[in-house]
Amino acid sequence: MSDVIEIDGAKFKSCLFHELIFEDGTVLDADPECAKKLGNFPKENIVRKDGDIEFTMAQWFGTEEGRELVDEWEKKGYHLISSFIGSQAYPCKVVSPISTEETKRTPPPGKRTQLRKWGLFCPKKVNTNDRREI
Repeated sequence: MSDVIEIDGAKFKSCLFHELIFEDGTVLDADPECAKKLGNFPKENIVRKDGDIEFTMAQWFGTEEGRELVDEWEKKGYHLISSFIGSQAYPCKVVSPISTEETKRTPPPGKRTQLRKWGLFCPKKVNTNDRREI
């Protein structure tokens, strides 16, 4: 078992607190130390109020240590895997797993991750053919 995997020539590194099980049964080990280094923190924005009740939206940000980690692994040719929040904290850099259609509502022990489809949070639309903003 390992915390790195190659899929069709693309290399991935786990920065997760839990293992991933892919749709073909392959297991990608957790790397809690990497997950800790790839830290993030929220900034809440008040969207609206109803009397004393606040409705907020969190925006997630990466840390300096996390950005250095992303740069280090990018230079090695790897995509870092984190949670959906982690992918928001490092936009267009860190990917998040996407469950198979059959297991998306299944608790983690039965959940399976797609091999060839990953979540990527980018605040602006990007043309995937030439990476220009649309």
